[in-house]
Amino acid sequence: MNRLIRTARHALLGAAALAAVATFSPASAAAINATPEEASRAMDKAIVAGDGATLDGLIAPDFIWVREGGRRVGKADFVHGLATPGLKIEPFMPAEGRWLKSGDIAVFSAVNELHGSEGGEAFVDKHSFVDVWRRDGEGWRLVYTQVTKAPEAGR
Repeated sequence: MNRLIRTARHALLGAAALAAVATFSPASAAAINATPEEASRAMDKAIVAGDGATLDGLIAPDFIWVREGGRRVGKADFVHGLATPGLKIEPFMPAEGRWLKSGDIAVFSAVNELHGSEGGEAFVDKHSFVDVWRRDGEGWRLVYTQVTKAPEAGR
């Protein structure tokens, strides 16, 4: 099953679990996201750690995630899906990264190959993504992500 579909299923089943996430200190958010690159690296580390509190602080309240098939969901679904117990994502480094910056907006596009397991079942998820970061009073926060499954080899 596609990793993003599994993530979405978990998000729909447990979005309420976000309420149980520890409160994230805005002061610590500003310290780890003084630049969009720092915010992006902090996001990747939080994804690997399953750190819902850090994810919550790095993501703006009006965040939109456009998933496979064009389905749009918000912050709670995204955070919950990445901080689900039993989900393990190995450290990763986005490839083919490109930053476009203008004022208080920064766009990062890259390719990821995530390796991990969910409920003991190994997975590999290859995808391209675009993240849009916006600087506000808390620092740089993610406002938009769009994920597209990577084409299979030879296509």
